[in-house]
Amino acid sequence: MSQEPAPAAATPVPFPRTFREAVAQFFGDGRSAHPLIQFVKYGFAGGLATLVNIIAFTLAAWFLFPCFTADDPILTLLHVTPPPVDESSRALYASYANFTGFIVSDVFCYLVNRRFVFVPGRMKIWAEFLSFTAVAGLAILVGTGLMYALVRWLGIATSYGFLANMIASALFNYVFRKFVIFRG
Repeated sequence: MSQEPAPAAATPVPFPRTFREAVAQFFGDGRSAHPLIQFVKYGFAGGLATLVNIIAFTLAAWFLFPCFTADDPILTLLHVTPPPVDESSRALYASYANFTGFIVSDVFCYLVNRRFVFVPGRMKIWAEFLSFTAVAGLAILVGTGLMYALVRWLGIATSYGFLANMIASALFNYVFRKFVIFRG
């Protein structure tokens, strides 16, 4: 029985000394970035995934699971009137819309993190994706529970509950993705 050789220890990437080196590390793969640059890349990728999540959530919350009220800050900002929603269903529909946004943004986020931020290869791609989604799923459960509680029991605007959900999820996800799923 032959054993596979142990992977070579990763050589630490030095901090960029010039702007050109910083740009090269930023646009390179996960192997070519100093940890600080990698964290900036994670923030950038997370920002893009957040934008995808916001768009998917908003579309789902408007068209599929109406959960906005007329005084919601997002709708006030956009000067639009939402479809009517039964107040007793609003928190539940917000949760459904949140899970819809999660599915869309999770696939997007996985692809961007795998290609742009982290070093893939700790596990097979299907196991990597399932682990990535499982961690994100735990984060979304925690965040959705927080959002549901804020909307249902404190009566805050759906948008503010969604924001609290996103912050809690982002913190949870970074730690697990960096240290458990990818090679750093």
